[in-house]
Amino acid sequence: QRSLREVADAHYRLAGIHFGLGDADAAVEVLERASGLDPEPDRVEAALREGLASAPKSLRLARLFEDFCRAGDRRAALVDALVAVADRDEDPRPALREAYELSLAGGDDARGEKLLVRIVEEVGGSEDTAWALVALGERRLAAGTVAEAADLFEKASALSSPDDERSLLVRVAKLAEDPLGDDPRAIAILDRLREREPADREFWSPLVRLYKKGVDLAALCTLLDPRFRERRDLL
Repeated sequence: QRSLREVADAHYRLAGIHFGLGDADAAVEVLERASGLDPEPDRVEAALREGLASAPKSLRLARLFEDFCRAGDRRAALVDALVAVADRDEDPRPALREAYELSLAGGDDARGEKLLVRIVEEVGGSEDTAWALVALGERRLAAGTVAEAADLFEKASALSSPDDERSLLVRVAKLAEDPLGDDPRAIAILDRLREREPADREFWSPLVRLYKKGVDLAALCTLLDPRFRERRDLL
C-alpha cells in the first residue's frame, strides 16, 4: 500500500500535467487534494509555489496558498501568498495592506516599504488608502525627503475625513514654510482653511507671520477679507 507521501507525489505529477495543458482549475483541484494528503508542509508549500508560477492568473490557487499558510501559521509565506492574491484579485487593497502589516510585524521593514510604495502607486487614489499615503509620507520625512513627504500628506488630505484633512493640511503648510521655504504654498493652504473656519486662530496667526515676511500690512488689510482687518490683535 502506498504511503501518503507517494499518493501526494502522484497528485503533484497530475497537477503538473494539468498546468502543462493550460487547465489551471483542474490543477488546483488536484493540489487541493494533495495539500490534505501530504504529511510534509514544506513539500506542500513548494508545490503551491510552483503552481503559482505556472498559473499567474489563478486567484483560486493564490487563495489556496493563503489558506494553507494561515492554517499552518506560516507567516513569512503568508506575505507571499497575500501578494499572490493581490496580483490576481480585482481589488488588491486588503491583501496588500495585510501583507504590509505582516512584513512590519515580522521585522522585514524593507519589504514593508516596497509594499507600501506599491499600494500608493497602484491604488493610492482611493479613500481607504489614505493611510498608506500618510505612512509613506512619514517614512520620506524621516529620511529627509521633505518635499515628497509634503506631497504625500497633501494627497492623503484629499482622501481623508474632514478632521484628518485639516490636520494634514496644517502639517503640509508648516513643512512648506519650513524647511521647504515655499511660502506661497503655505499661504494658499492656510488661506483655504481660513475660509472654511474663519474664527480659528490657528490659521490666522501663521498667515500673518507669512505675510509679514514680505507684504505691506497696510495694503494687506485693504485687500483681504474684512474679518481679517478686524483681527488687528494678531498684527
